[in-house]
Amino acid sequence: MTARQSFVVEMVENREDLGNAIALNSSMFNSARLIGPSVAGLLIANGGEWVCFLLNGISYPAVIVALLAMRTAPRKISGKTPAILRELRDGFSYAYHSPTIRSLLVLLATVSLTGVSYAVLLPVFAREVLHGASHTYGFLVGASGLGALTGAYYLASRSGVLISSHASHRIRNDRTNGIKQHASADHR
Repeated sequence: MTARQSFVVEMVENREDLGNAIALNSSMFNSARLIGPSVAGLLIANGGEWVCFLLNGISYPAVIVALLAMRTAPRKISGKTPAILRELRDGFSYAYHSPTIRSLLVLLATVSLTGVSYAVLLPVFAREVLHGASHTYGFLVGASGLGALTGAYYLASRSGVLISSHASHRIRNDRTNGIKQHASADHR
């Protein structure tokens, strides 16, 4: 999934469209989360697992053709060899010293850590609490996809992000401090 997400950045030529492209990519992924499990639950209940595997296998050639049809601009590779460990250290230092980025990373880590259990426990919840079967699980996952899809469409429809003057000032200071830290690291 990470490669797919990073490829979105390379496909967008105009950087002003990047936010909408990311939201559109998210909506595509979440549409699959909405439709796929619901349909799969019904197919498993009526025909068995083999029907889902068959349809999944049939869908692969279309995906491969779509990937082969994509044309992106060649990447420019600089002649200097990157110092991976130094750049990694600089990235950690920048994230640690930037309150905005640090807060976002803590939030992401917390949601990722606590959100994993919901996906693992959802089949048990569908069977034991709701006394359902595969179709119940499919509808629960579909409902989760619907919520994520609604959020993605909302983000894609926004023309910009409104930031308070205090937050804007903090972001500007974080960016300036990060540039200063990066510049001082280059002179070491």
